Amino acid sequence: MATVEKQIGELIIEGVIHCSNPACQLEYPIIDGIPVIVPNVRQYLADNLFHLTLRSDLSPTLTSMLGDAAGPGTPFDSNRQYLSTYTWDAYGEYDLKEQKAQPGVSPGAVKRCLKAGMELLPEEPKGPAIDLGCAVGGSTFELAHHTDGLVLGIDNNFSLLRLAQRVLQERRVSYPRRRIGIVYDQREFPVPVTQTERIDFWACDALALPFTDATFDLAVGLQLVDSVNSPTSLLEETARKPCARPVARPLWSTSSSP
Repeated sequence: MATVEKQIGELIIEGVIHCSNPACQLEYPIIDGIPVIVPNVRQYLADNLFHLTLRSDLSPTLTSMLGDAAGPGTPFDSNRQYLSTYTWDAYGEYDLKEQKAQPGVSPGAVKRCLKAGMELLPEEPKGPAIDLGCAVGGSTFELAHHTDGLVLGIDNNFSLLRLAQRVLQERRVSYPRRRIGIVYDQREFPVPVTQTERIDFWACDALALPFTDATFDLAVGLQLVDSVNSPTSLLEETARKPCARPVARPLWSTSSSP
């Protein structure tokens, strides 16, 4: 079940998920439409206060002033670098202005890797799929083209997830594109994402996923194995997710009770 504080249509923007398992009875927040379901919620919130409270309603001019004041190497600068790198690769192909300015530059490396991997499968999966380390969601949207079930993108970086959730809801992307050093250009353009009714983004730890065995028919993890503190644990955790018996839906849902 969930306590709803703010909702737009079927999307719960802010609220709290209450785990009904008698052995658990924990509460997990929903922030900016993103359920935060991690082993230690209090620690995650404390460690990510910067990302959770980061404003996104300031103009590019004021954001640039904040960047100049913060300087290089700060959390503010690092966050913009991550957004620039991941968003450009995920959605840069739809930025017609930049494509004209830089002909021959080809974003979309992660999508190309995903497509190549899917071609190795003997058959396309039919059930739910999970995209581990989804970042800003480009691979998650692509994965939805290869399965008929729910596609869930999970990541630990809340700023990247927030951008993915906005693309899901608005079919547009707005992000700081790094020009040089701490100089950024705000880029905004529509993206033709589809299958949105089957896609969602959650904040989860890939080393401790909050799902029972055999929840997903397919698990995908791109650019992730070298980003965790225990690659072996990641592979072991991932191995218990795919199965030949997909279930109807995940253990938790933001739109209905478990």
